Amino acid sequence: MRPDGYNECGGEGMGTDGATYADQKKVFDDLGQGVLNNAYEGYNSCLFAYGQTGAGKSYSMVGYGVNKGIVPISCDEIFKRIEEQKASSPDKYQFQVTIQMLEIYNEQVRDLFSKTNPSGGLKVGSHLFFML
Repeated sequence: MRPDGYNECGGEGMGTDGATYADQKKVFDDLGQGVLNNAYEGYNSCLFAYGQTGAGKSYSMVGYGVNKGIVPISCDEIFKRIEEQKASSPDKYQFQVTIQMLEIYNEQVRDLFSKTNPSGGLKVGSHLFFML
Protein backbone atom coordinates (compact mmCIF):
# COMPACT_ATOMS: atom_id res chain seq x y z
CA MET A 1 0.00 0.00 0.00
CA ARG A 2 1.24 3.48 -0.87
CA PRO A 3 1.62 6.19 1.81
CA ASP A 4 -1.45 7.95 0.36
CA GLY A 5 -3.55 4.82 0.95
CA TYR A 6 -3.95 3.88 -2.70
CA ASN A 7 -3.97 0.10 -3.07
CA GLU A 8 -6.34 -0.71 -5.92
CA CYS A 9 -5.10 -3.32 -8.34
CA GLY A 10 -6.20 -3.27 -11.93
CA GLY A 11 -5.35 -4.44 -15.40
CA GLU A 12 -2.57 -3.29 -17.67
CA GLY A 13 -1.93 0.44 -17.32
CA MET A 14 -3.79 0.57 -14.01
CA GLY A 15 -2.53 0.94 -10.48
CA THR A 16 0.07 3.30 -9.09
CA ASP A 17 2.86 2.04 -11.32
CA GLY A 18 0.88 2.41 -14.55
CA ALA A 19 1.29 5.27 -16.99
CA THR A 20 -2.37 6.24 -16.55
CA TYR A 21 -2.31 6.67 -12.75
CA ALA A 22 -2.83 10.23 -11.55
CA ASP A 23 -2.66 11.02 -7.84
CA GLN A 24 -4.69 13.84 -6.32
CA LYS A 25 -1.84 16.35 -6.70
CA LYS A 26 -1.55 15.55 -10.42
CA VAL A 27 -5.31 15.95 -10.89
CA PHE A 28 -5.21 19.31 -9.08
CA ASP A 29 -2.16 20.50 -11.04
CA ASP A 30 -3.76 19.52 -14.37
CA LEU A 31 -7.30 20.79 -13.69
CA GLY A 32 -7.72 22.73 -10.47
CA GLN A 33 -4.76 25.08 -10.79
CA GLY A 34 -6.03 26.48 -14.10
CA VAL A 35 -9.47 27.10 -12.61
CA LEU A 36 -7.85 28.86 -9.63
CA ASN A 37 -5.66 30.98 -11.90
CA ASN A 38 -8.77 32.20 -13.71
CA ALA A 39 -10.48 32.97 -10.39
CA TYR A 40 -7.43 34.97 -9.29
CA GLU A 41 -7.80 37.01 -12.48
CA GLY A 42 -11.37 37.87 -11.50
CA TYR A 43 -13.31 35.38 -13.59
CA ASN A 44 -16.15 33.27 -12.23
CA SER A 45 -14.89 29.72 -12.18
CA CYS A 46 -16.53 26.33 -12.30
CA LEU A 47 -15.25 22.79 -12.21
CA PHE A 48 -17.67 20.12 -13.38
CA ALA A 49 -17.29 16.38 -12.75
CA TYR A 50 -19.30 14.07 -14.97
CA GLY A 51 -19.37 10.30 -15.24
CA GLN A 52 -21.08 7.10 -14.33
CA THR A 53 -21.63 5.95 -10.77
CA GLY A 54 -18.41 4.65 -9.24
CA ALA A 55 -16.12 6.40 -11.74
CA GLY A 56 -14.36 8.47 -9.06
CA LYS A 57 -16.02 11.90 -9.34
CA SER A 58 -16.45 12.38 -5.58
CA TYR A 59 -12.96 11.06 -4.89
CA SER A 60 -11.43 13.46 -7.42
CA MET A 61 -13.44 16.44 -6.22
CA VAL A 62 -13.47 15.89 -2.43
CA GLY A 63 -10.95 13.12 -1.79
CA TYR A 64 -10.84 10.73 1.10
CA GLY A 65 -8.76 10.81 4.29
CA VAL A 66 -5.24 12.11 3.63
CA ASN A 67 -5.94 12.18 -0.11
CA LYS A 68 -7.46 15.64 -0.45
CA GLY A 69 -9.38 16.24 -3.65
CA ILE A 70 -9.51 19.28 -5.91
CA VAL A 71 -11.97 21.21 -3.71
CA PRO A 72 -10.07 21.07 -0.38
CA ILE A 73 -6.73 21.61 -2.13
CA SER A 74 -8.22 24.64 -3.91
CA CYS A 75 -9.57 26.02 -0.64
CA ASP A 76 -6.15 25.61 0.98
CA GLU A 77 -4.52 27.41 -1.96
CA ILE A 78 -7.08 30.24 -1.98
CA PHE A 79 -6.69 31.01 1.71
CA LYS A 80 -2.90 30.64 1.55
CA ARG A 81 -2.83 33.23 -1.25
CA ILE A 82 -5.14 35.56 0.70
CA GLU A 83 -2.82 35.38 3.71
CA GLU A 84 0.19 36.13 1.48
CA GLN A 85 -1.59 39.15 -0.05
CA LYS A 86 -2.63 40.42 3.39
CA ALA A 87 0.91 40.06 4.69
CA SER A 88 2.46 41.96 1.77
CA SER A 89 -0.16 44.74 1.47
CA PRO A 90 -2.61 44.64 4.40
CA ASP A 91 -4.65 47.71 3.36
CA LYS A 92 -4.56 47.23 -0.41
CA TYR A 93 -6.90 44.29 -0.89
CA GLN A 94 -10.36 43.16 0.13
CA PHE A 95 -11.35 39.53 -0.23
CA GLN A 96 -14.65 37.74 -0.66
CA VAL A 97 -14.76 34.00 -1.20
CA THR A 98 -17.96 32.18 -2.08
CA ILE A 99 -18.38 28.55 -3.01
CA GLN A 100 -21.22 26.32 -4.11
CA MET A 101 -21.31 22.58 -4.55
CA LEU A 102 -24.22 21.25 -6.52
CA GLU A 103 -25.18 17.74 -7.50
CA ILE A 104 -27.22 16.95 -10.58
CA TYR A 105 -28.69 13.47 -10.31
CA ASN A 106 -31.77 12.06 -12.02
CA GLU A 107 -32.39 15.49 -13.54
CA GLN A 108 -32.64 17.12 -10.10
CA VAL A 109 -30.26 19.71 -8.69
CA ARG A 110 -29.30 19.59 -5.00
CA ASP A 111 -27.22 22.05 -2.98
CA LEU A 112 -24.64 19.89 -1.20
CA PHE A 113 -24.05 22.55 1.47
CA SER A 114 -27.72 22.76 2.44
CA LYS A 115 -29.24 20.53 5.10
CA THR A 116 -32.60 20.75 3.34
CA ASN A 117 -33.41 20.89 -0.35
CA PRO A 118 -36.84 21.42 -1.89
CA SER A 119 -38.74 18.35 -3.00
CA GLY A 120 -37.94 17.78 -6.67
CA GLY A 121 -34.63 19.64 -6.42
CA LEU A 122 -33.66 23.27 -6.84
CA LYS A 123 -35.39 25.37 -9.45
CA VAL A 124 -33.31 25.71 -12.60
CA GLY A 125 -33.81 28.55 -15.03
CA SER A 126 -32.04 31.02 -17.22
CA HIS A 127 -32.09 34.77 -16.95
CA LEU A 128 -31.59 37.02 -19.92
CA PHE A 129 -30.17 40.45 -19.27
CA PHE A 130 -29.82 43.13 -21.90
CA MET A 131 -28.01 46.43 -21.59
CA LEU A 132 -29.03 49.24 -23.90
